[in-house]
Amino acid sequence: MTLRVDVPRQISARGRQAVAYASACLIVTAIVVLVLLVLVLNRVILNPLAQVTSHAVALGEDRDLTSRLDIRRRDEFGVLARELDRMVERLGESRMQLVDQSFQAGFAELAKGVLHNLGNAMTPISVRLAHLAERLRGAPVTDAEQAVAELRDGAADAQRSADLEEFVRLACKELAVTLRSAQEDVATITRQTSLIQAALAEQMRSARNEHVIEPVRLPELLAQSLEIVPDTCRARLRIDADDTMRRVGVVRVARTVLRLILQNLIINAADAVRDAGKDKGTLRVSAEILREADRPQLHLKCVDDGVGIPSENLERVFEKGFTTKSPETNHGIGLHWCANAIGALGGRIWAASDGPGSGTALHLLVPLTARETAPAAGAA
Repeated sequence: MTLRVDVPRQISARGRQAVAYASACLIVTAIVVLVLLVLVLNRVILNPLAQVTSHAVALGEDRDLTSRLDIRRRDEFGVLARELDRMVERLGESRMQLVDQSFQAGFAELAKGVLHNLGNAMTPISVRLAHLAERLRGAPVTDAEQAVAELRDGAADAQRSADLEEFVRLACKELAVTLRSAQEDVATITRQTSLIQAALAEQMRSARNEHVIEPVRLPELLAQSLEIVPDTCRARLRIDADDTMRRVGVVRVARTVLRLILQNLIINAADAVRDAGKDKGTLRVSAEILREADRPQLHLKCVDDGVGIPSENLERVFEKGFTTKSPETNHGIGLHWCANAIGALGGRIWAASDGPGSGTALHLLVPLTARETAPAAGAA
């Protein structure tokens, strides 16, 4: 006898549904795991690698050695980023030292050429001047004057008068020869000095090369300027770098020239504090980017609390040789050189003061090159 059991067809359908549901869940889980794996891979490996790669490419294209990765990680990418930043920092320092040395070497070579040309040109002038001075010393000027005075007063006898007159005639003849010779010497010296002036002008034209434009952060530039300021001036001043110096970010300027200009302004501020009778003063430095003549300009403002400048001298302080200080400690060339250097960069400098005892504000306006700024991290 055979027992027959009928299995409901719904069980098979439900089994197939369960298998399909499990397969779908498995696929969804695999997709979720894959997405999570991709996200983790992007976060842990791909994004840091892309960041390092783009930073390296940017360094090669812009040559801006002031930018940093600043990746704060403890894994291999963090180590790589920190080492890359250290390498770029050392490279930037080496480049600055190289530019500074090249700048100083250029000045030394220019001075060497000028001194050599001046020495060659001055030798014949010195010889001719020595000969001219010797002939003038030998001219009978004093004797002729005495003879003329004796004739004017009346000689003792006729013979004496005749002798004096003959001496005066001979003396005049000799003086005429000496004068003609002196005129020839002066004309020759004039021609030689004109050649010297032409040689100096040619030397200055050849020295007017393009300045090296470097990306720099203004607080770092101010620190570099302080390094070459005498200790006595640094001890007399407290430098207050306004936060605008940081917010301006990276600017592209002739760093070597601007550093020397800031050095001169710091020294002048220290001297102004000393002349005001103060043991300690403050120099506040601020910065902003302006647009003037359809071009971005860096405006630096240096304000001290020193002796101040009378209104009639606000423009004269940039003239060559003008100074209100003792000639033993100042030669009146600092601000004049600054004005010339700023002018060579296409900028300008001016002074403002409310008068004696009110301090001085010196303003610098320097044109910026293309891609002039890169805002600092965290700047508003």
